[in-house]
Parts: sequence; C-alpha cells; structure tokens
Amino acid sequence: MTCSRVASAAAILLFHLSVKIDDMKRKTTIYIDDAILRALKIAATRAGQHDYEVVEQALRAHLGMELLQRAGSKSGLGEKQALSLAYRELHRSRRR
Repeated sequence: MTCSRVASAAAILLFHLSVKIDDMKRKTTIYIDDAILRALKIAATRAGQHDYEVVEQALRAHLGMELLQRAGSKSGLGEKQALSLAYRELHRSRRR
C-alpha cells in the first residue's frame, strides 16, 4: 500500500475521532497575553460569537482539524471501515 493510502486511512480515522470529540466540551484555564485577549474579545464581538468559539476555531485551524474533516468527509468510509483500514495498514507496516 502506498504512503498516500496510509495517510488517507490515518486522516479518515482522525476525522472520525475528532467528530466524537466535537460533542464533548470541557472547561479549562489558559494563560494568555493581555493584547491577545483584547484582540480575541474584539474578534468575538465583531463575529457575534463567544470568546471560546473564536479560540476553538483558531485552535482547529492551527491543528489542521478542518483539513482532517474535509479529507474524512470525502472518503465515503464509515467509522468502522476507517478503523479497520487504519489497523490493517498499521499491522502491515509493522511486518516489514
């Protein structure tokens, strides 16, 4: 199997895992520079969103989660199929 197919399987699996994570929210504390916090509040107000929504969007973009969601949604695989493919390729790569 090619590297791109393994990468696709991994992306699909991560997409399905990230969808499950989307349903869970957890309160946390972060330390942030005052200037960044002011910019965050301004951006949230302009967008009509809560601060946490802007932070989540920025983190998703920085972590590449939107790319994973796009790749996973185009795959046509369900969660079980993606997991099966990812494990099959993982085991195949370990045998080499």
